[in-house]
Amino acid sequence: MIPCLLWNGTLVWEPWVNLEAIHSVWLGGLSLFFGVCLMAGAMVALKVKGGGLPMNAFPPPKFVSTGFYGIVPHPIYWGFCLSCAGVSLLTGSSAGLYVMTPLSMLGCAAIVWGYERQDLIRRFGSSAPPTLLGLPPANGERPGWVKRFAGVAMIGVVWALAYYGGALTGVAESAPDCRIFGEDAAADISDAAIWIYQSIYLIVPLVLVFSLNTNAKLRCMELWAYGCFGLGVLMFLMFPLSCPLDDFYPVTLADFCLQMDREGLPDYCIAFPSFHVLWALMVAGFAWRYAPRWLIAAAVVWACALAWSCVETGMHGWLDVLGALAVFFVVAGARPLARAALELAERLANSWRACRIGPLRIINHGAYVFLAAFLGYVLAVSLAGREYRIGIAVVAVCSLLGAGVWAQVVEGSARLLRPFGYYGAILGGLVGVAGAALLHPASDGGNGFSGWVLFAAMAVASPWIQAIGRLRCLVQGCCHGHPVGDCCRHWGIVHTNPASRVCRLTEWAGVPLHATALYSIGFNIVSGWVLVRLWCTGLPAGLLIGLYFVLAGLSRFVEESYRGEPQTGRHGGLSDYQWLAVGFVCLAFVFWNIPSAMVPVPLPSWNSEALVPGGLLGVLYAFCMSMDFPDSNKRFSRLTS
Repeated sequence: MIPCLLWNGTLVWEPWVNLEAIHSVWLGGLSLFFGVCLMAGAMVALKVKGGGLPMNAFPPPKFVSTGFYGIVPHPIYWGFCLSCAGVSLLTGSSAGLYVMTPLSMLGCAAIVWGYERQDLIRRFGSSAPPTLLGLPPANGERPGWVKRFAGVAMIGVVWALAYYGGALTGVAESAPDCRIFGEDAAADISDAAIWIYQSIYLIVPLVLVFSLNTNAKLRCMELWAYGCFGLGVLMFLMFPLSCPLDDFYPVTLADFCLQMDREGLPDYCIAFPSFHVLWALMVAGFAWRYAPRWLIAAAVVWACALAWSCVETGMHGWLDVLGALAVFFVVAGARPLARAALELAERLANSWRACRIGPLRIINHGAYVFLAAFLGYVLAVSLAGREYRIGIAVVAVCSLLGAGVWAQVVEGSARLLRPFGYYGAILGGLVGVAGAALLHPASDGGNGFSGWVLFAAMAVASPWIQAIGRLRCLVQGCCHGHPVGDCCRHWGIVHTNPASRVCRLTEWAGVPLHATALYSIGFNIVSGWVLVRLWCTGLPAGLLIGLYFVLAGLSRFVEESYRGEPQTGRHGGLSDYQWLAVGFVCLAFVFWNIPSAMVPVPLPSWNSEALVPGGLLGVLYAFCMSMDFPDSNKRFSRLTS
C-alpha cells in the first residue's frame, strides 16, 4: 500500500516541482539494487535469526544484531529509502527525488522514534546494536581501521549529498546576492587569500584520516558533520542566496588553482551558509576539544583566516560566513542549548499564576493564547489576502468550538471541566472552511474567494499557532510526557506547581517527564518554515494542505509516543492519538487527489487591517482557554480547581 501511495503522490506532485530532475540509470540502478538487497537480507535475518516476521504487529521474539543488522541500523528502512531514491533517479522524477523520498525518510524516522525504538528498549533493553555505519560509542577505545574508514566515508557521503544535492535543486537561481555588506566581487585576488582558501583541501583530510583515533573523537566529528551539513542544507533551501562569480583570468599558479576550483563547482552552488567555513569551524572546534593549547591557537587562527579568504576570493560574502557560524554554534552547542531550553520549559511548567477580578479568574497563560490566536490570524490574512478576513475568523471560531466539543466527548470528566483537543480543532476548522466557502459567495459575490486558498492559509498558519500555544500547555500541565528513563533524568522537566495538571491528575509530581510540549514547538517551527517557504514559491493550495497533514501527522506520531496523560487510551500497541496521526498522513493523499484543490495561492502581503480583528480573536481565545469562574459549579465554568 505504501509504495502505491508514494507512486500516486509522485504523479500528483510532478507537474508542480520546478527543481532540476536527475535522470541517471547507473546511479539509480545501484541505489535500487543496494536498497532491495538491504531490505531482503534484513527480512530474511529477522525470519531466520529472530524467529519472527518483519512486521511491527508481530515482532520477532529474538534480538538480531548480525548480518545486515551489524552494518547499518534499521536496514529495512534504509533499504526502502534507497529504493525510493533509486526509482526516482531511474525515472528522472524530480517529485520522487525531492518530495516523496524525503517524506519516506521522515516516515521511517517517525516509525523508529515513535514506536520501534521504545518497543525494542522495553523488550530487549537496547534499540539498536552497534553497527559498522552507525555512530561509535562515546569512549576512549581505539576504533579499528575499518570502522574509522566507514566513519570518514559516511562524513564524506553526507557532505556530498548535502552540498551537491542542495545545489542540484537550483533554488539559488535568481536568488538575492549574499553580498550585503559592500563586498566587492570584482576586487583583485591576492595569492595569499587563494592559498589559504585552498588549504582546506589538505588540512581537512589530514584531520579526518589521522586525528579520529578514538571512538569519542570519531563520534564527535560524525555528529558535527551530520548536524552542520544537514542544518546547512536546510537553511540553504529555506533562505536561498546566491553568490555570482565574476569573470576571472588566471595568471599565477594560485590563480589557476582557484580557476580549477571554480570550474568544479555545480551550478547555483550553496553559498549560504558557507560549507567551506563549516569545515574550518569543525576542525577548529575539534582542536579546541582534543588538541594541546598551541594547536588550538593555530587552528583558530587558520579558521579565521579561511573565513576571510572565502570573502577575499569572491567565493562567499560575509553573510555566508555568519550563517556558517550560526549553524556550527547550534550544532556544537546542541547539548547546552537543549539544557537551557529544558530549564526554560521547566520554569514555564511551574509558573502557573492567577489573578481575580470579582468572580473571574485570569490565568497567566492567557498571554500565550492571545499571541497564538492573534499572530495566527494576522499570518493567515497576510498569506491569503484581505478578502479572506471574515472567512479566517469563521474558521478560527469553529476551531475553538471543535476543540472544546472534542475534549468534552473524548476526555471530559468531573476533573477535566473545560479541556481543549487538537484534533477537535482540526475537525472544527474543516467545518469552518466548508461553511465560509458556502456562505461567502452569498455575502460577497464570491469575487476572488476560494475555499481551498482559505484552507491552505489556515494550514500554513497552524504550525505557528500550535508552537506558541504549546507554551500554554507547559503552564497548564496538559499534553505532558511520561517519565524519562533513569539514565536520562537530566533530560526531563519536573512539575511541582500544585495547579499543574501533572500534579493534580497524575502521580508524577516531582518526577522528570519528557518535555513533549517542547518537542512539539520544535517540530512545528520547522514545519511552519517549510510551509511558508513553499507558499512563497507558488505551490497550489491542495499540495500545501496535504503537506501540512503529512508533517503534522508524522510529528504528532512521535510526540504522542512520549505523552503520558492517564485518560488516553491505547489499542494495537499505539495510543489512540497515534492512530489519528496515521490517519492524518493518509488524509494528505486524499487532498492531493482532488483536482479542484490545485488552485494557485496569492503572494503574501502585509495587511494592517488584520490587527484589530486579530486582537479581538485573541481576546476570545484567551477568555475561553485561560479565564474561568472557579466559584461556580456550572458546566464549563472552570479550567482547573
